[in-house]
Amino acid sequence: MWRVVVVVWAVVLGRLAAAATPYVCYASDQDPYLQFGTRTAYEFSAGRTAGPAGQSDVRGIPGCKPLMVWMVARHGARNPNGAEADRLRQITKLRDEINRNYEERNSKLCPTDAQNLQQWQFTFNSAEEDGISQQGREDMNLMGKRVRTKFEELFSAQEYSEQSYVFKHTNTQRAKISAESFAEGLFPSTQVRFQTNGNNDTLLKSYQNCLAWEGLVDGNPETLKPMEKFLGLPEFNRMVYEVSQRLGFRYNLTQDTILYAYDICRYEKANNIKIVSPWCALFTPDDLKLIEYAEDLRFYHNTGYGNSINSRIGCPLVKDMMYRFRNVANGVEDQPSGVFYFTHLTSVMTLLARLGVANDQPAPSYNNYASQTRRQWKTSALAPFGSNLMAVFFNCTGSSGSVEQKVVFYLQESVLPLPGCDAGLCTWDFVREQFMPLADECNVNRTCAGKDAAAHATLSIAALIISLVATLVSRF
Repeated sequence: MWRVVVVVWAVVLGRLAAAATPYVCYASDQDPYLQFGTRTAYEFSAGRTAGPAGQSDVRGIPGCKPLMVWMVARHGARNPNGAEADRLRQITKLRDEINRNYEERNSKLCPTDAQNLQQWQFTFNSAEEDGISQQGREDMNLMGKRVRTKFEELFSAQEYSEQSYVFKHTNTQRAKISAESFAEGLFPSTQVRFQTNGNNDTLLKSYQNCLAWEGLVDGNPETLKPMEKFLGLPEFNRMVYEVSQRLGFRYNLTQDTILYAYDICRYEKANNIKIVSPWCALFTPDDLKLIEYAEDLRFYHNTGYGNSINSRIGCPLVKDMMYRFRNVANGVEDQPSGVFYFTHLTSVMTLLARLGVANDQPAPSYNNYASQTRRQWKTSALAPFGSNLMAVFFNCTGSSGSVEQKVVFYLQESVLPLPGCDAGLCTWDFVREQFMPLADECNVNRTCAGKDAAAHATLSIAALIISLVATLVSRF
């Protein structure tokens, strides 16, 4: 009996001690959690292996000569768009309430975090909404410099020309400036020419004006259901309760309010990696991981393996890469040494899905969060600001002196290990066998018209459901 009493008291005292543990100051945390989903700063993405000096895993390979680098990149860090900025401006009211709670000694924020929040001001300029930030420019410029350093022979052996180096971006300001900033790093003091296809860009924005994708995925309420189910679980509601209590509220804040605070936190960090956003102090690492997973679920279904049409609209970029590499492999003359595309999150994610990258089994679901801590599908790693997939075609000298054709894939400038490749070094034969069929069968116009068999059937059902819902709504 006495042993039971001792054990019970040990548990009670342990909990009391935990409750009495001072709140850890976010402002002085030397290792904060900085994986913020699709708004993660490129410098902090878990997909990178860069050290403090900004060195990347991109490097030359002994005995191999690069013949072509092919790259697709998301634009650099941007400011909130108009709708986001309007929502986030309302956060000042929450800031005032948190300050009042702290003054009344109800808050668990440490003095430094509380003071930082008291002094905080909304700094995003409405004139710069949705535009690339200075941090985004710098990130893309440094990326260009690193690529030049690692593959110097591709860029120093010949002067820049539009035929030797292809630069193309979508018709948005953030993609345009990202391309220009990257090019300035790659070719300093050189006037680079850029291509764009305007509004009908089936290569860099295959999802735009894609009726089948809009009907099945982007405009379909079912796409958000897994994320919404996760947001309704006890684990997430517990996080809402704990954040509310931590800030001194005697009631639960709404999920929207907490997610607005999260958005301010991650936007401020992505757009100035040197600052400490006081809004990040509202959350523990476990809180941040829960919110990160919710966004992972959203994009798993919106741009990834949650719907088969997502990977199918990622095929134009696969086709472009494979046909260019085939020309290099076959010795076709006058091929460019570098191809650089600048686009958006959806294009990068659907491309990765078409290549089979980060295809977890079992798949992420609203009800298996606890078993997904080591998942590959993490938007923080796959799609931070500035995310990029780079493929480099090499001629390598074998042990017998024969020439062997190789390809290496890099994600966020780190070698992307693919099954069937030797530590990331793939034979051209393997790459051709794996991906050329995907390139040859690619017909995004047919897919977007709903003429693929699976897409046509699913689209018809989706259209019927939407029609029925619209009819019911109109009656009430």
